[in-house]
Amino acid sequence: MRALPMWRFDGLTPAKLYLMARRKTTYYIDEGVLTAAKVTAAATHRSESELAEEALRRYVVEEGQGEYARKQLSALLQELRERPELKDLDDDQSMQLAVKETRAARRARARRRPDASAA
Repeated sequence: MRALPMWRFDGLTPAKLYLMARRKTTYYIDEGVLTAAKVTAAATHRSESELAEEALRRYVVEEGQGEYARKQLSALLQELRERPELKDLDDDQSMQLAVKETRAARRARARRRPDASAA
């Protein structure tokens, strides 16, 4: 039995190159898209999970969205490192700022959602 390469655990390398644990997750998906996914999975004799993983892998890897996101994140982190007001924060202050900004981003995202008025 030959050894499998285990050098890139970033979710972008095709799963067939190494053995990785699978994790259960939950997403909220438009009902029409979900119905189409169920029909497609049944018609192609695959599970919905396999279909979703393949679609995500294609989007993230083949279309380059994962690499684009990585570059964007790297640029953001570099920008934050250069901000003088953030250089002297201790761990507690950094965590408080991160929590505050995360909550603000979630509130802003919730306001942009079409169903936000129904909630």
